[in-house]
Amino acid sequence: MTQQLDTIFGKAGDTAIDPVCKMTVDKASPPGGTAEHEGVKYYFCSTGCQHAFVEDAAKFL
Repeated sequence: MTQQLDTIFGKAGDTAIDPVCKMTVDKASPPGGTAEHEGVKYYFCSTGCQHAFVEDAAKFL
């Protein structure tokens, strides 16, 4: 599972890809915060992206 998460989020402890806008986000300090969906933590570039994801995660996955 770690390999799959690294594919989604990049190198562990580095950056993640915002699932809404596809921007690269610093996992240590994501400007839009985080959200968990089905046991996976997602990182966001803005609160707008985070809210859109929370409203309809399936649309972005």
